[in-house]
Amino acid sequence: MTSAASGRCWKIIRSSPSAPTSRCAHIVDRDHITIRTWERGAGLTRACGSAACATAVAAARLKRANRIVEITLPGGKLAIEWREGDDHVLMTGTADFEYEGRFDPALFASVA
Repeated sequence: MTSAASGRCWKIIRSSPSAPTSRCAHIVDRDHITIRTWERGAGLTRACGSAACATAVAAARLKRANRIVEITLPGGKLAIEWREGDDHVLMTGTADFEYEGRFDPALFASVA
């Protein structure tokens, strides 16, 4: 996805304070897709496995990509396979530690 296309995409999404979780996808070729995900309340994310799987299946259903594709995200690459025999979607990639922190239990007092 070019910087210009990405900028236009996110400008539209960010224009609403209640913008839903969204993604922009660029089908590079039948074996490769680039996506960016905007999560409400968090902004642009480094990776989103469910978005990668959904994008791969949608692109294959639209006949724009193969059933096995590489998805490139800011945090790395994922291999997605939408199996023809049972329609299962398999995701393969690395996992990296991103953050460690603690929540104040008082934050959850109102929902207990």
